[in-house]
Amino acid sequence: MDFCLDATLTWDMQHLDGSVLTAADIKARTAALLKDRFATICSVQQALERVTSSDDWSTIAPRLASS
Repeated sequence: MDFCLDATLTWDMQHLDGSVLTAADIKARTAALLKDRFATICSVQQALERVTSSDDWSTIAPRLASS
């Protein structure tokens, strides 16, 4: 699965203890958790290039279905 960090919308959130987790921190932590486990971290441009340059529809179809 491709995870496009530059297409991710979030905002600052408050922890239970009242401290603030910034949107930038949320993006960074999400990417760290997903990378090499569940997703390929990439830009929108990189994801589109992979989809449009691949002739192997067995890898393209699942990605399109999950978007």
